[in-house]
Amino acid sequence: MLTIVHPTDLSVDEQSPFAHAVALASHANGELVALHANRPGEAPVGDIDAKPLLKLWGRDQQMPFSLMKHSCCEDPIDTALDALSRTTADLLVVGTHQRTGLERAFKDSFSESLALETHLPTLFVPIDGKGVVDMGTGELLLKKVLVPVGGTAALDRACDATRMLLDSAEIDDAQIVLLHVGDDPFPDVKIDDKPGWTVERVTRSGRIEDAIVGYCEENGVDLVVMGTEGHSSVLDFLRGSRTERVLRRAACPVLSVVMTESPAASM
Repeated sequence: MLTIVHPTDLSVDEQSPFAHAVALASHANGELVALHANRPGEAPVGDIDAKPLLKLWGRDQQMPFSLMKHSCCEDPIDTALDALSRTTADLLVVGTHQRTGLERAFKDSFSESLALETHLPTLFVPIDGKGVVDMGTGELLLKKVLVPVGGTAALDRACDATRMLLDSAEIDDAQIVLLHVGDDPFPDVKIDDKPGWTVERVTRSGRIEDAIVGYCEENGVDLVVMGTEGHSSVLDFLRGSRTERVLRRAACPVLSVVMTESPAASM
């Protein structure tokens, strides 16, 4: 059974990311755990429940759902990691405000840090941007998926994660676009598709982040799937990895897949 974990601060801002987590878990016949990390002695305020959405969408309201309010450490990241060690999470679904510049450097993103620390595939849903869930029906709108390709060691995992997400979402007619940026030959990329899915190879020039974001804007991409090797330098820490820079500019959700070994360079 697929287990999806949705870290949440139990605020109104979390409505769209939570709906994405509920829809994915429901379509995949999986389990959903909402996780709230709070400091010791701090009483969590608010609640969250999947049943109202499932009832609205006419879906099975018996989907396994739990709300874990966990406290252990002063640092919310450490608290969330401790809570995750008690689960068998397969996928994180998180919301992001898409911070940039100095605000990003000095107000570290909880969602991005958690994805890097856990090495779990993480679906970032822009709180103020485009989602892939019809909020009225719970239908998952994943028709066009963009997978940037290159020399990263995480690429195979990104392709595997693309198939996992589309399968879990019960998508039968998806277009997967493999985007290569540069003048060198198109990398040898293998992605297992299935009847109803099409795979297209596209080459662009220029800065990689600009090419990815530009293609999304011009072609109505629903989801970007990026393999990342995390931060490999002080500059990466301040500016974010390439995946994080795309994340903060893309209007659609981004599925980030972190490699499991020590990085040599960042995607």
